[in-house]
Amino acid sequence: MKSPRRLPLLALAALAGTLASGCETPHYHSQWDRRPTPVTPPAEGRAVPAGSFDGASATLLNEYAGRDPVTREEAASWQLPFHAKRVVVALLIMAARDDFSMLDAVVTPTARWGIPDRREYDAVPISGADGGAGFADALRSVASRFADKASFNCPPIANPLQNYVRDGAEPMWCFYLSSDQIDVLAFKLVVDRGAARIDYVGMLTERPNGPVAVRPGRDSPPMVPSIKRRSGPTPPLLRPAPEGLPLGAPPAGAPLGAPPASAPLGAPPAGAPPVEATPPG
Repeated sequence: MKSPRRLPLLALAALAGTLASGCETPHYHSQWDRRPTPVTPPAEGRAVPAGSFDGASATLLNEYAGRDPVTREEAASWQLPFHAKRVVVALLIMAARDDFSMLDAVVTPTARWGIPDRREYDAVPISGADGGAGFADALRSVASRFADKASFNCPPIANPLQNYVRDGAEPMWCFYLSSDQIDVLAFKLVVDRGAARIDYVGMLTERPNGPVAVRPGRDSPPMVPSIKRRSGPTPPLLRPAPEGLPLGAPPAGAPLGAPPASAPLGAPPAGAPPVEATPPG
């Protein structure tokens, strides 16, 4: 989705450093020391919006305006949790260039956006009736409130639980947080059709003046998969041995080092009366 309005992006003409002029003797300068002058290419659509708050000097969009757009080949290779930031950066590149023509390579077909609440209250489709224009405008505006070097945060996932995220059974959340910890730009990431995608973007279209009260309702789902503790009766195989005897312990009175007592699976306990087998049917 490209905006119908096209404004040239103001070129950032800056070359840090000056040439020393004291010595007139010619010297050889190795090409290995040369660095290309960074040039910000023009955006595909509207110019990068002016920054505010943390982004007053430079914004997240300024940071990514000069990056190349993602390719479908790369997007097909993304995996969680390893490529979480790359997925988000790909979306920010689109926002900076105002070119969302590759949006379907970054978000799921049912992706939504709304307030930064993991319960996703009042969420609306990213590609709604307006074709995604409302989402594009909101993302560009909100990203302009964050500094270019804003910290990207993903709560760590314990190694045994990473498989749940990697296989698509559980989502993971990552976010940018303002320096005063009031403004949030959050992303819910999932594995969709074998590749990492964004399934929800949480943001406030207007920056709050103070901490936002948590909306009442159901409990929020965890930010990362959690270990579910077992409840209810203990399964038979995990019950302690009778009379406090440890599982696999040798019988009472056996010499030290004797093998543990064993009996065929399903055999009656020692001293029990024999049970006659009843023929079937």
